[in-house]
Amino acid sequence: MKNTDIALIILIAIVSVVVSYFLGNWILGDPDELTSNMKYVNSINATLDDPDIEAFNGSMRNPTVEVYIGECPEGYEWDEDSRDCVEKIEENPDENGGNGGGTPTERPTGD
Repeated sequence: MKNTDIALIILIAIVSVVVSYFLGNWILGDPDELTSNMKYVNSINATLDDPDIEAFNGSMRNPTVEVYIGECPEGYEWDEDSRDCVEKIEENPDENGGNGGGTPTERPTGD
């Protein structure tokens, strides 16, 4: 290899390093200008505030409760307290004049 070939290789290496340095700074930017603002969080304490009534209302619909759309099946009635179909309790007397199967009634004496 001649001296001129070695000088040409060194010249190309120097030019490529300088070009890549300026091209890298142009694409990536100056690292001194790349700063970030930090957001500091307040410390955690042991006290709890009451939740907002608008967001946490006790009478709101609970998505875990089973919902019946329409009527309850035959023999069941809607209970407002449990918000569910419950078995119907007969409170009407039966056709024999009794009280629906509870305690027996006294027979009239005819007085």
